[in-house]
Amino acid sequence: MVTGMSTPLVASVWHAERQAAGPWRESPAEIFKLLDEALSEFLDAYHRR
Repeated sequence: MVTGMSTPLVASVWHAERQAAGPWRESPAEIFKLLDEALSEFLDAYHRR
């Protein structure tokens, strides 16, 4: 429960993990690629629900 709310809040939860080749500060192109893949998967899952 959230303080001040009389009923529980409904929420969609989505989780995915990606393994990067190294520290994110050293590979911005790879991080953007992983972010793009994760966003695409999230939107696909969201539209299927």
